[in-house]
Amino acid sequence: MKPFEGSYRIAAAAAGVHIVLVVLTAWYVSVASQTSGQAVLVWIYWGAIDFPISFLSYFLLNGHFFLAHALIGTLWWFFLVAIIVRIFKAMRFRD
Repeated sequence: MKPFEGSYRIAAAAAGVHIVLVVLTAWYVSVASQTSGQAVLVWIYWGAIDFPISFLSYFLLNGHFFLAHALIGTLWWFFLVAIIVRIFKAMRFRD
């Protein structure tokens, strides 16, 4: 087995979970905003989850929370998990 084999599969799973949760959050905000004006504050949690990328992308995308977290946050988690898995596998297969 090669040391980096399968790292993208785990990263794709993490990115898939991230995008599903972001879409569910967007759905919740759209439904809850009809009754509560503070429903948009749920995006603050995503700011912590996707930090530091969310902080930078928020300003680049002019405050569009969904785009910042759905596009750039999902890519962030894909690459972050891929790098972490590669590091662990490289350490495990090191002679």
